[in-house]
Amino acid sequence: MSASTIQITELPLVEGTLPAARSAWKGLLAGSPDDVRLYEREDGTTLLEIRAYETWPDLGATGLERQDLWDALATWAAGDFRREILTRIEEPKPTAGPLPETEHLELRYVEVRPPRYEDYRAWRDETIFDVVRTSPEISTFSAYHTVMTTRPGVLFLSGFDGDPGVYRSVFSSDRYKEIVQAAGDNYITGGNHGLATRIYTRVGGI
Repeated sequence: MSASTIQITELPLVEGTLPAARSAWKGLLAGSPDDVRLYEREDGTTLLEIRAYETWPDLGATGLERQDLWDALATWAAGDFRREILTRIEEPKPTAGPLPETEHLELRYVEVRPPRYEDYRAWRDETIFDVVRTSPEISTFSAYHTVMTTRPGVLFLSGFDGDPGVYRSVFSSDRYKEIVQAAGDNYITGGNHGLATRIYTRVGGI
């Protein structure tokens, strides 16, 4: 089962510095337990870390980790660190452990209007989650909700292996286009353009 709480840390990188930044971040995480993952964005512009917690994290106690990241990676940063904390709501395709083990991970963000949130949850179980459950291209799929973030709302963590193009075909089908349109018409701020997605590849050894 996925972790009850996760912290996501993402850092935009100066062009051409991904290999050096990746090596430095991997060095900080060497020997870490199975509660942290490191990913690089598909276009090579950012690195992203996900940490799993079974209880609400002591933010004061994580100060040393944040300082270590700053000291090790500031040289290659194109901007400041982006952080968010999220809690698990449900998972139509559970992970075996606290975090996905897949080669790739997609983050899918939507912001839902609060008065429609409970209706949205019932609707997504019959639509979005039905597609997820019946699509072998998707290995794991967990729904989180933001607690502390600059990007409020729902986050789906979608894990998959293999060709990203084959994976994307699940969400570009005619049926899923209808689902996105219905979500935009009824639940999501920004209409059917309110969905933001990014694909990452797991950094080997972490």
